[in-house]
Amino acid sequence: MRLFLVRHGEAMLPEADPARGLNQRGKSEAERVGRELARLGARPSQIRCSLKARAQQTAEIIASALAGGLSPISVSGLSPNDPVEPMATELQTTAEDLMLVSHLPFLPSLAKRLLAGEAPPGQVFGPAGVLILDRGRDGVWSVGGQIDPAAL
Repeated sequence: MRLFLVRHGEAMLPEADPARGLNQRGKSEAERVGRELARLGARPSQIRCSLKARAQQTAEIIASALAGGLSPISVSGLSPNDPVEPMATELQTTAEDLMLVSHLPFLPSLAKRLLAGEAPPGQVFGPAGVLILDRGRDGVWSVGGQIDPAAL
């Protein structure tokens, strides 16, 4: 099973947009990441995102770049301060590849939980950053890659 943990792209300031949708840079970051994921052959069975506009918009942009015509699904449990244990438990039995588009501190906390307490590498969760985790047949998670939109 392959898990794509994606942080939303750069958002507008609350003064400019109380819903904090993506700004132009955030849209561009998400587009670059979507193209890179497509180039790498990413084929998640689902793209889930938090209920926040910036995560939804990021997920929609990435979904449009991937083959398969997926539509993101907005779900609760992926907001910044949500507990990670329910998702970590679900992921232990999920067989198909999955993409989660979420926020700080949720994503690094989930990654650390899945990696048995090891912190995710470097600054992987900058805006639109992606951490790819692989779950082996033994149920152990490992880092399968990362994408930094600034490097694309």
